[in-house]
Amino acid sequence: MTVTFQQDLPADVPASLPVLVLEEPTPFPASLVRLIGAATSLGLDVGHASVTVSIGDPWTSLRVGPDEVAMHARSQAVRVARATNGNDRRALAFEVADEQAVAAATDLVARLGVPKDEIGQPSISHLRVAGRTVGGEPIAERVLDTEIAFPRVLDGVAVGGPGGMVSVRVDGSGSVARSLLVWRGVRAPASTVRIRRPGHVRDVFERAMARKRGDVTVTSASFGYFELGPDDRQSYLQPAYTLIYEVRDGDVVYRSAAVHHAGDRVFERLAGPRRYSTGPAPAQPPATVGVVAVPAAAAVAKPAARAGSAKSKPTAKPKAKPGSNATRSRARAGAVRKGT
Repeated sequence: MTVTFQQDLPADVPASLPVLVLEEPTPFPASLVRLIGAATSLGLDVGHASVTVSIGDPWTSLRVGPDEVAMHARSQAVRVARATNGNDRRALAFEVADEQAVAAATDLVARLGVPKDEIGQPSISHLRVAGRTVGGEPIAERVLDTEIAFPRVLDGVAVGGPGGMVSVRVDGSGSVARSLLVWRGVRAPASTVRIRRPGHVRDVFERAMARKRGDVTVTSASFGYFELGPDDRQSYLQPAYTLIYEVRDGDVVYRSAAVHHAGDRVFERLAGPRRYSTGPAPAQPPATVGVVAVPAAAAVAKPAARAGSAKSKPTAKPKAKPGSNATRSRARAGAVRKGT
């Protein structure tokens, strides 16, 4: 087993950083007021007779005609879906310049109230599609849409992770078709922590990788605040080191990420709770822990089997039926997003 760094951890990190307290999610029905405000800022007529509200878990959505604005209960993430003249991407040639797409995305971000001093330099990618006819003739590659992603920066420190960003998709009409904003509000500093040195974190990472089977290649290594995705609750923004790596064991290759606390004190975990059982469903009769019988449903809910618990054989995954999401995903495999 070897560990190779295509990109190493940054050597120039601050000696200390404040841990930031995040705003608590607004509960319902006050969250509906915020949702209406977001829809109004986007120019939607919330007083229209065709307005419908869907209250669900975790998304609460406000639909005005064909347009929809939704807010996540746990993170206050905002999702926007607009009906535009360019939604039929098969019939519309894409002739939108990147500058025009960035301008449309910047306007939407401003309307949603994102603090201007927290917006980093945007990245641009294009969704392209190509293929062949039934007769084998090649179909020329063409662009379907442009995606603009704005990262978050707090006092010069980048915010990484699945949150701390807003992505905006612009279609062939030059209008915003979809967007997702994961940008938790900061309430106040909690405390200042001393930052662990990159060399220490690298040693910890390499010791952990020594237990892996195969060769490990770190493709990306970064430092900054770490913000969770839309499905997780988060109370603090903490500094962290993030390493994205690839493991190759013969013909088996997979990618994963390791997130390490950068501060000398920990305020909360840098990962959300597990949403699925880590083990296979127990076989009947109910599994037993010690001398206490545990119903099957309760055994599935446990995150890991305890020592001495009954083991069960893994269950095979059902095959995708024709027309299922898995089948449709494979059918769309020809569409590839490329960055610029």
